[in-house]
Amino acid sequence: MDVHIHMAYCTPCGFKLLAANYLGIKDHKFFKEIEELIDIANVTPAEVAEQLLKEHEVGDSLKGLINFLHKKMKEKEEDKAKKVEITQVKSVDEKKESNGNGI
Repeated sequence: MDVHIHMAYCTPCGFKLLAANYLGIKDHKFFKEIEELIDIANVTPAEVAEQLLKEHEVGDSLKGLINFLHKKMKEKEEDKAKKVEITQVKSVDEKKESNGNGI
């Protein structure tokens, strides 16, 4: 039997739960920014938990998470740009081939 495990991305609600469990907090001035970033960054709960545990001070942990989320978003954008570039190169190559065959 083939079992495929899909890692779900962390949600703002999931982040709040992790912050409560790992940092013992229910709210912070950085929460709004983190919740907005988490919706876009595509990170797993495990990645978020790892970032929250890196620092001893709550503010430092949350700042570290914000930096991590920005880095993940940048990587996502770079990957998307590479895919577009590859698609464009393939398209140009296919046009060259079809033009060459019609002669």
